[in-house]
Amino acid sequence: MNTLKNFLHPVRKPNTKFVLSDAFVDDEGKPLEWEMRQIGAKEGVELARETEGMAAVESMLHYVAASLVVPNLKAKEVVDAYAAEHNGKIGSPAEILSELVTDGELGKLMDIYSQHNRATQNFAELVEEAKN
Repeated sequence: MNTLKNFLHPVRKPNTKFVLSDAFVDDEGKPLEWEMRQIGAKEGVELARETEGMAAVESMLHYVAASLVVPNLKAKEVVDAYAAEHNGKIGSPAEILSELVTDGELGKLMDIYSQHNRATQNFAELVEEAKN
């Protein structure tokens, strides 16, 4: 029965925290910390449906935006601020993120997402790691 408990309550990776760039600082000039979480399978399937037919980079933008805890791109104040700057148009988290960051920062976010979610690691390597 202990095995069943372990399957029902897996230990997940803690969120990863990082400084994206020196463009995001507080009032004292200190770098702001971003935070990213892992996306569960159910949410990943929903994102896959939503992004079907999109270019890979555009699709990945949606995954990264959904994984961000800080900044929370779904928070009312973030959405309202975006809308205020875009003539009342409410943006999706991916649209808001694409307005916030540069191309280079987006590339860094995608790298962090891939590493944190192990999206780029070969499955055979994961099996070997589990065996050891």
